[in-house]
Amino acid sequence: MLESMMICLTPEETDAFIDIWQQHSCLWQVHDPGYKSKTARAHAMQDIADTFARGWTIDQVRRKIESLKTYWREQRNKANKTTRTGLPAKVWSHYDRLNSFLGGESCTSEGIPNSWTRQTTISSVQRKTVNVEVSNEGEALEDGASSASSTSSDIGQIVTLHATSPSSPSAIVPHATQKRSMDRSRMSPLSQKKRMLSHVNATSPSSSSDVLENAVTDLIQEIRENHKQKIDDPLFTYAKTVADRLREIKNKRRLLVVKNNIDQFIHAALMEEMGDDV
Repeated sequence: MLESMMICLTPEETDAFIDIWQQHSCLWQVHDPGYKSKTARAHAMQDIADTFARGWTIDQVRRKIESLKTYWREQRNKANKTTRTGLPAKVWSHYDRLNSFLGGESCTSEGIPNSWTRQTTISSVQRKTVNVEVSNEGEALEDGASSASSTSSDIGQIVTLHATSPSSPSAIVPHATQKRSMDRSRMSPLSQKKRMLSHVNATSPSSSSDVLENAVTDLIQEIRENHKQKIDDPLFTYAKTVADRLREIKNKRRLLVVKNNIDQFIHAALMEEMGDDV
C-alpha cells in the first residue's frame, strides 16, 4: 500500500530533493561510471530516501524523479514556445534548477542521454537510406533502365530551367527525360503499379512476387482442404453440436459439472480401449 503512494513535497522540500538528486550524478549524468549500474542507482535512491527518513521505498523515489523530469520537459516546451511567440508565460519555480543539470550537454532536451539519441538518429538515417534505394530501384524497373535514370531526370529538370540555348544538346536530351518523368507523374498509382508489374513479369518470370503469389495460393488451398476434412468428419460435426448445446447452459457451476462428467466418460472409454489392446 505504501509503494502505491506518491511522494508529496513542499516547495522547500522539493528544492532539497533536487539538491540531493543532483549530488548523485549516476541518476542523471550519462558519463558517470554508475549510470548503467542498477546497483549504484538503487543505492543512490536509497540514500535520498534515508535522508528524508519518511519510510520511502526506492520505487517511490524513482517515480518522484520521473515525475519531476516529466514536468521539467513540459515546462521546457512551454519556455521554447514562449520564446518563439514572444508572449509572456509563467515558468515553474524549479525549472531553472532542474535545467541546470538535466539540460546539459550530457542529456538531450528530453532529459535522455545524448548517446541514445545518436543511436536512434543513425538508425533513422539508415532506414531512410534503404527507403531511398528501394524507391530508386522501383523507378529503374518502371523505365527499364538503371537507377541512374532517376538522377538524370533530376539533372534534366535543372539543366532545362537554366539552359541558355534551346537548340543545344544539353537542353534537348534532358528535356526529353523531364517529359518522360512528367508523363509518369500523370499516371494514376494503379497504372504505375500495373506498368511496373508488367515489366517485372517480362524480365523475370520467376520474380519474388510470383513466389509470394504461389505461397499464398498454396496456403489458401491448404486451408480449404483442412476445412473440408473437418466438415466431412462426423466426429467434428458431433463435437460442434455438443459445444453448441453446452453454450446453452448459463449456470457456470452446472456447466463445469457437465464438462467434468463428459471428461470422465471419455477417460473411462479410453481406459477400456487400452484394456482391449492387452
